[in-house]
Amino acid sequence: MLPGTFRPKLFNGSAIAGIRLIRLEEIRPKMLPRILGLSSENAAHRFAVEWGEGDQANQGVYIPRRDTDSRMIHRSSHPAASPAAAARRPSASP
Repeated sequence: MLPGTFRPKLFNGSAIAGIRLIRLEEIRPKMLPRILGLSSENAAHRFAVEWGEGDQANQGVYIPRRDTDSRMIHRSSHPAASPAAAARRPSASP
């Protein structure tokens, strides 16, 4: 399930995973009125991961899937936001 460069971060022998629920409201350029803003309910499926680069150990969050109820946000998703590009570092909590 994880790309080859990642390994699961373990806590007491178990992998750490979760779903982050995100509500966005009134997203718009500041100059536009609130009524023209977009709102959406979103979910990000997340896994705590570790990987190595040379002799440096890294940790972050791998997000293989994002869901939204907004057709506009879904259509505007860009291939550059692929799961392999979704690891961030450092992450205090997954």
